[in-house]
Amino acid sequence: MAQDGLYTKLHLAVRARTQPGQVVLVSGSATSDRTSGALEMVTSPDQYPIWRTPKPVIIARGVRHDYRYSIRSAHDVEPEPGHVRSVKTNTPELNVEDDFGVTPPEPPELPIKKPSPTPGASRLVIVCYHLPVRVVRDAEKNWTASWGSSIIAKSPSESIADSRETWWAGTIHGGLNRRQLTDQDKDEIRAVLLKMNCIPVFSSNSEEGYLNYCKRILWPSFHNVTVLDQCCAAWHERAEWDQDAGSSWSAYEAMNEDFRDMLLDFLRAGDTVWVHDYHLMLLPSLLATSEPFRVDRHQSRKARIVFFLHAPFPTSQLFCALANGPKLLEGVVGADVVGFHAFEHARHFLNACTRLMGMERASVAGGITGVLHQGRTVMVVVRHVSVETDQIEQALRDEVPSHVPAIEGLIQEPSRETPNNAKRIVLCGVDPCQRLSGISLKLLAYERFLAEYPRWRGRVALVQYCLLDGTRVQDEARTLDEIKALGQRLNAQNPGSVVLIERPSGRLGMAERLALFQRSDVLVGTAIREGHTLYPSEYALARALKGRPGVILASEFSATSTLMSGAVNVNPFDVPSVAAALDTALSMDAVEKRDRLDRDLPYVKSRPSGRWTQEILEDMETVHRQVAVDEDASLAIAQRLEIGRLADAFSRSSRRFLFLDLGGTLIPKGDSVSKVLGLMEVFPKPHPHVLWDVRRPHEALLVTTSCGAGRPTTLTS
Repeated sequence: MAQDGLYTKLHLAVRARTQPGQVVLVSGSATSDRTSGALEMVTSPDQYPIWRTPKPVIIARGVRHDYRYSIRSAHDVEPEPGHVRSVKTNTPELNVEDDFGVTPPEPPELPIKKPSPTPGASRLVIVCYHLPVRVVRDAEKNWTASWGSSIIAKSPSESIADSRETWWAGTIHGGLNRRQLTDQDKDEIRAVLLKMNCIPVFSSNSEEGYLNYCKRILWPSFHNVTVLDQCCAAWHERAEWDQDAGSSWSAYEAMNEDFRDMLLDFLRAGDTVWVHDYHLMLLPSLLATSEPFRVDRHQSRKARIVFFLHAPFPTSQLFCALANGPKLLEGVVGADVVGFHAFEHARHFLNACTRLMGMERASVAGGITGVLHQGRTVMVVVRHVSVETDQIEQALRDEVPSHVPAIEGLIQEPSRETPNNAKRIVLCGVDPCQRLSGISLKLLAYERFLAEYPRWRGRVALVQYCLLDGTRVQDEARTLDEIKALGQRLNAQNPGSVVLIERPSGRLGMAERLALFQRSDVLVGTAIREGHTLYPSEYALARALKGRPGVILASEFSATSTLMSGAVNVNPFDVPSVAAALDTALSMDAVEKRDRLDRDLPYVKSRPSGRWTQEILEDMETVHRQVAVDEDASLAIAQRLEIGRLADAFSRSSRRFLFLDLGGTLIPKGDSVSKVLGLMEVFPKPHPHVLWDVRRPHEALLVTTSCGAGRPTTLTS
């Protein structure tokens, strides 16, 4: 008998491979044991071969229920049945995942042979400040190298290296004291890395000065921290009004030149060079102006260059505060293609190029935009990258289970009885321990949440990982002190409500992250400013594979808020609204969680690094094909119209609206209003050719986008 007349919402999911035209049915005591009473399940291209019940099946609690799956074709009299299963539960809601057990034969697959790199063909050279390898000396004094955990274009599937010879260039790291390396050590390291298609850069220039410019000037500026804030804010360890102080800019220039010199010895005509991130912003132009890669008289190059920025790009107003900002822009536009992870960052870059450098915007077919620079079209693209699904599935299967006990051990379970003896609901965060990560704001919002929504006290815990990589020591120290103080205050008020974990290595392994994500019901991000991070994608996929969708809270100031439509966006500075969002996330029913997850899964699963790499290279090919078709074609976004055609179209129209700009968007700055008025003289009079309102035949309405009065201007014709 049912317990007190209570019922359970049962969500069924089954793995079943079907042929075209077939559907999966579920029948049993909850519906009917007859096929006619079966419930038809649903799937989608991104979820197949998983079939789900379109709505929950309502069953009585405490009672055994039998059910079975079946596969039916349109021409079947009787469906193909699977074996009988049973379920019994005392919970208000239950998710069950099954395997059909009777799998129809897979359609025959044609053998696919991946092309091998063609000897002598063009190569892809990926240039990063750090090589994605770890170099160590073993007990026998021999140098060894191994690949790191995050490798662009070396994904388990769709790797660019399968069809194109791929090389890496950059410095080596991993606790290695490069100052103590002898010439023999360097030769031995080169030999080891050569087997991995890696070219090391050994710079004699001051790495300290170089990193000082990257970490203390560029990185904060790119995250919208002004030079004034850098100099005056107590949380920043050191900044100078003179951005050249300590020869940091000279060191930055010298390091970029070291990369150039190394590449010139290695590159050959036809190669593609892909430069990554703000550490090497001068390198594209340094390569482009060097033989043998200099642009020739036909505006073509013997090598193609791509630059991709993984950090945010600031607004043009903030970028102006950089004393060497124009030099940085000049360096970047030496590339053929400039890429970003978010549209906002690309827009800021374009604005900086036009406002600071006076470059004209450009476009090619397909909606790709860019700027014109020294007779070349530099395309600006937005391309997203997500996680490696195969890699995560393997980690969940092989490595994650061993980390689950440690994650469970972090959480202090309630001392008092909770409904159904439930474990704590877990919220989690994984962030760099820096002021811009907004961890302190997260804890303040969490404190307010517990105060204003008392029903969650003793039932929830926030597990916050604080990653300290040592690049901003004083910022990390001050931020950590503030976080600890808030954590102690929270735990004093609500014991066990906060778990703070310091990670001095600055890293959290994938298996440990996934174990945390599978245990956590909500991922909370409150960054003040953040570029692209893969943690939300990992979280969404980990929860999906577990069959228990979670909720993502994403800061409005992060790329995640625009890339993942299923996330709940929050303003980290609005503490009361973040507290309310936490309540909303924890109160969200399973259907809404599933709906939000379904919005993001296609993006998460379809953006591996191999595909991302291919798309970037295809963008470059698109640019070069366009230029090859017509080198003299105008690529301006607002192409000049033939006055005759314009006047003819204007005279034949019945309604007319003139959009004119006096601020430099459509019409170059400095052009006088008289030039605009002169345009009106090409239209024949009387009024049919220059009128907006037939009741006022001698006037034309001009709508401007300038920063002036902001109201339409009426000109008498």
